[in-house]
Amino acid sequence: MPKGSQRGSSELALQLELAGTLTAVKGWASREASEAYAHARELCRDIPEGPELAAALNGLRSILLNRAEFAVARQVAEELLAVAERQDDPDPKLTAHYGYGVILLFQAEFTRALQHLRQAIAVHTPPINRSRISNAGRSWCRRSQLRGLGASDAWVPGSGACRDGYLITSLLFLQQMI
Repeated sequence: MPKGSQRGSSELALQLELAGTLTAVKGWASREASEAYAHARELCRDIPEGPELAAALNGLRSILLNRAEFAVARQVAEELLAVAERQDDPDPKLTAHYGYGVILLFQAEFTRALQHLRQAIAVHTPPINRSRISNAGRSWCRRSQLRGLGASDAWVPGSGACRDGYLITSLLFLQQMI
């Protein structure tokens, strides 16, 4: 591997690819995927903050949530929220607020969960109409979730990332109907 920051970036990219592959092969609650995301998170500490940190944190949050480790998942989601607020990209903000909202929902903090889910909706700027509902979920899944999951240009039906995308799309649809 090359030396210095290029090596760190390459190693980080490979680690995120590994984490995504392990998630797909071993499952959304696998120890191996959790370790890969945690390692990617550590590698991010050695490079300037970028979208890779958000991808690593979101992957780790998702694994922890699926393992019902809600307290740790919440800590990771809080870190993801802080990282997302420092970035000038709506995707990490949407992902962070949605992920935190889901964790709060599982912890029966319904009012705060709704606030964060509404913030996720507010970040999502493209207009949604009925004819684009299914495609909106796909594009959100591809753009936001799968970027750091080893399937950067693919859509994987039924995966947790796409399921998350469809839930956001459903919330957007409901917002328009109200």
